[in-house]
Amino acid sequence: SRKIVKRREKVAFFSFTYASSIKSKSYDCPDEHFSKNRDSGFIDLFEHVHASIAQLAIQNKDVEFIIKPKWGGKWMDEIEYVLNKNGYKPENIDNLTITPDVNAQDLIVGSDVICSFGSTTILEAAITDKPIIIPNFDEASNPEYSKYIRFKDEYNIFDIANSVSEFEELVINRLKNPEVSEDCMQKRYALFEKYVSSMAGNALDKYVKVISQVINERR
Repeated sequence: SRKIVKRREKVAFFSFTYASSIKSKSYDCPDEHFSKNRDSGFIDLFEHVHASIAQLAIQNKDVEFIIKPKWGGKWMDEIEYVLNKNGYKPENIDNLTITPDVNAQDLIVGSDVICSFGSTTILEAAITDKPIIIPNFDEASNPEYSKYIRFKDEYNIFDIANSVSEFEELVINRLKNPEVSEDCMQKRYALFEKYVSSMAGNALDKYVKVISQVINERR
């Protein structure tokens, strides 16, 4: 008889930059996405979230973890820097992959839990019935940064982690309990329509159709 190999559960983390969502010069945030001296923007949040993903990967060898920056170069260098700073060697963590070279939509569809911050991937992931975890600690919990954080007013329809430990607990708990209520899904659809469909006609219907098609094909 054929042996059935169970698919490994997958956690996707869409990485962010130090300057994520910050546009104001009053924060002395340079035009580039990473401040030269690592002293401006979401510095601590960047470090702690990436280090948490590495720690989770080490503790949960049966789960696949993917960190996806939008591009390589400096972004990849900064991820490696904070991981090394915290004693993690990514090349030695077999179930951790860090790469910009994966399609965002495919990653969303193929993952069980999605983590993101200040990214439009939150909108795309929102219309799938998957848990979405958003870190809301370090600089993100600072009231002075509040107006620079995307979708802050809609945080009630996502899983919000208010500390590093809560972030790690949520990832594991949502792997075990991934259900998203129908009421929450309706609010997610409305959020997608608010930011995307209003600019692109019936984008919501088209996007849901594409996502559903990909999910069915994978099944």
